[in-house]
Amino acid sequence: MLARADLPSAVALLIDGWAVSRAFGPRVTAANTLVLAQLLNAPVVLRLLTEWCTDHHWARRWTAIRALGLLAPLRPDLAAPALSALAARARVDDSKPTESDNLVESTALLLSVGSRRGEMLSELVRLLQHDTPSVRALALAGFIRACDNADEGALVEWYADTGMYETDSARDVAALWRAALGDRAHTRQALNALRTWTHVAQRRPDAAHALELLLPALIVTAADRDRLDHELRTMRAEDGGPRPPVADRLLAALHPSTPAQPRS
Repeated sequence: MLARADLPSAVALLIDGWAVSRAFGPRVTAANTLVLAQLLNAPVVLRLLTEWCTDHHWARRWTAIRALGLLAPLRPDLAAPALSALAARARVDDSKPTESDNLVESTALLLSVGSRRGEMLSELVRLLQHDTPSVRALALAGFIRACDNADEGALVEWYADTGMYETDSARDVAALWRAALGDRAHTRQALNALRTWTHVAQRRPDAAHALELLLPALIVTAADRDRLDHELRTMRAEDGGPRPPVADRLLAALHPSTPAQPRS
């Protein structure tokens, strides 16, 4: 409420002190305060967060990155500006591992915005064309992090419910999966995320159908097919048991004329 009434004073006297704290708690308080201030329509909060994303002080950057990740799911209309601010920070490419992980987590949270997921996927595809490797890496890592989630309402469920039926979204999901699987720095994490989608497909027939249609679109070369084939054949069930039956169904989608070998 103070920030909505007088943002400059609230930032100068309270919020900035929390934001630059070495302790975790005050920084979280600063991020939460700015998110709530934006939800109360306090002026220029988004501009402040965008500026803090590239601030010289690591703690202000941390605060801004966390706030943007929290804000976008609550205000879907701010998702695109939030991603632009995160990409601007990634472009500097001098982040420490903890800050890089914070960037990835905030980017992944943008893909939890149900009404804007298609828009965010398009924005991530656009970032793949960026001339800065660290921006491309952020797009791939954020996408993989969002995919490697089986919670209710996760990206895999949205794709099975909605995304696969939207031409642009289906195209963008396939493009991001191909890029992630084909990038050596991200291949292993992408395969882990694909395993998550397969486990969800074992429980949800609509997700199994979505994966059946998606997998062929991920194959450009023989190496792509071999990589997916190996992952599906060596996959274990979520409880560590034999390969789940849905994996055989997906192998059939990879090799339409060749039946999968019996599970072992």
